[in-house]
Amino acid sequence: MELLFLKFYNPMLDAKSLRTSLLALPLLFLLTQCNTFTSYKAEVSTVDSLLTEVKKMEERFNNLDFTTISTVKETVFLELDSVTNICKNNDVALTKEEAIFFGRYKGITKPVKKVDKDRGMLIHELEFTQKQLGNLKTDLDKKALSKEEAAKFIADEKMAVKTLEKSISNLERGSDILLTKFKQMRGEVNGHFKTILERAEK
Repeated sequence: MELLFLKFYNPMLDAKSLRTSLLALPLLFLLTQCNTFTSYKAEVSTVDSLLTEVKKMEERFNNLDFTTISTVKETVFLELDSVTNICKNNDVALTKEEAIFFGRYKGITKPVKKVDKDRGMLIHELEFTQKQLGNLKTDLDKKALSKEEAAKFIADEKMAVKTLEKSISNLERGSDILLTKFKQMRGEVNGHFKTILERAEK
């Protein structure tokens, strides 16, 4: 029994294997804890910049006068309905010039056609995007993501912020068109109304 033990047990070989195993432990620790020593400074800076962008967009969004936008839009449609009713009830037809003008007048509402729906959607998206960016920053601070995962999530958030910027810019541009054109066209609207009513009274 003792001879068998000596045959299969080589003290020199066993000591070598033990040293190899002990040397491998620090390397294994480094591999499993690699994120601990990884810097996410650049990624955190990018997320902070995106958060700043979104907060500025939120300020722009809150500066839009949605009450005035809705009131002006409703006024345009009420006036168009009035023209239709006057013509229908008095057997009066619009001239070509009047038809073209009121077509253009209706057109100023097109950019804000779905303003109420857009407003609700943008409120949700602004809140959701800021929450997502906040969660992403927390994960980066905790180094809970790999570099590859961080890059993917940041790319997704950049796309979301870009889409949000486009939506808010379109709404700003649309409301500006509506309010500016409405003011500019008041004189012509009143003039055409007067002419149509005069024909209706004959």
